[in-house]
Amino acid sequence: MVFLNDSQVQFEAQYAEPTTDAVGGVLEDLSHTSVYYKVGNGSVVKSHDVPATSPAGGGQITTNVVVPVAVGQKETVAFWVTATSLAGFEGGETQRVEIVVDRKVKVAPGVPTNFTVA
Repeated sequence: MVFLNDSQVQFEAQYAEPTTDAVGGVLEDLSHTSVYYKVGNGSVVKSHDVPATSPAGGGQITTNVVVPVAVGQKETVAFWVTATSLAGFEGGETQRVEIVVDRKVKVAPGVPTNFTVA
């Protein structure tokens, strides 16, 4: 996780493309995979598509995902990936991975009061 600026955090996602279709047959028509995320109770966001390394799949993918979490927020972000065929059929989701992003400002305690020296 990398804090890009006051309102965005970048994550690195890694996964393997599928090599079988939804019924266990040999995959021959992989178009792309799609990376999704959801911040807290917000809406699902499709971050981006990653072109397939081959119609047969099997490629090892590393891709960055930029998520809006501002300074002062503490949010749980869920991530998942799907795969889509050349015909446009999107398969099921991977298991969702959740990460807590804590950008609440950490500050030192206040100044002690009623200080005297005798």
